[in-house]
Amino acid sequence: MHWSIYASAPRYYELKLLRSLFYLYFFLFIFVLTQKRTKKVKAVKCYFK
Repeated sequence: MHWSIYASAPRYYELKLLRSLFYLYFFLFIFVLTQKRTKKVKAVKCYFK
């Protein structure tokens, strides 16, 4: 019984790490896309201000 708990814990943290990495790359992708379009960059800057 004990080994299953220890075996599932690293997998759970692995999934959390993969999810956070996915979101990081997703936001970077959107950031790059918005950088290419100056109108959207201005809109984003106004939004954060």
